[in-house]
Amino acid sequence: GANMSVSNHKTPTAVLVNKDGKLEAFGYEAQERYKSLEEDEIQMYSLYERFKMQLEHT
Repeated sequence: GANMSVSNHKTPTAVLVNKDGKLEAFGYEAQERYKSLEEDEIQMYSLYERFKMQLEHT
């Protein structure tokens, strides 16, 4: 039979924001950039993970 493999890799719900509130990165890139920050840089960024977005119709 055919080898049918379904891949269900979702982009993680993660955003990297700088101290001015500007979005720097999202998904895997946000996680990797946060991990690579130097100790003196980490205070200038916030990483938000595992949140749900609500879309609102007006």
